[in-house]
This record gives sequence, C-alpha cells and structure tokens, in this order.
Amino acid sequence: MQIETIYAVSDPHSSPGDALAQLKARLDATVAESILNIQRTSGGDAMWNIDPGGHSLVRVAGDGASGEHFLASAILLVTYT
Repeated sequence: MQIETIYAVSDPHSSPGDALAQLKARLDATVAESILNIQRTSGGDAMWNIDPGGHSLVRVAGDGASGEHFLASAILLVTYT
C-alpha cells in the first residue's frame, strides 16, 4: 500500500463561502490529477481510497482598510495498491 498526501489552501477571501468554494475547486483538481497519475502508473487497475486528514477555516485580520479575511485548508490522504 502507498499513501499520498494532498494539501490545499485557499487565497484570502472576504467571506467563508468564497474561501471554501476555492478550496473545493483546488481539491477537486488535485485529486483528479492524483487519481489519473495513480491509474497511469498502475496500468489502470489500482484500488484507491481517499480519507480526510484534517481541515480548517481561519479568520485572519486584514491589512487595515480591507477588513478581515478567511482562509480554508484541507489535507486528504490517498491510499492505493
């Protein structure tokens, strides 16, 4: 069994929903690329599973006039044989 770690983080956004939406898009793209690579290197017959490793949504202070921002991040563990 092999394990691959996928980590993604959003850019700072003015709303939690925007930060989460960007995180989801980044995770979707990274997971799709990872699964393609796994399938390519295994000849198309790999068995794989994805588990959450952790996630966060953090409010951070802005640079004065811009107010507060939100950052979203997540770690996924991809196991495959």
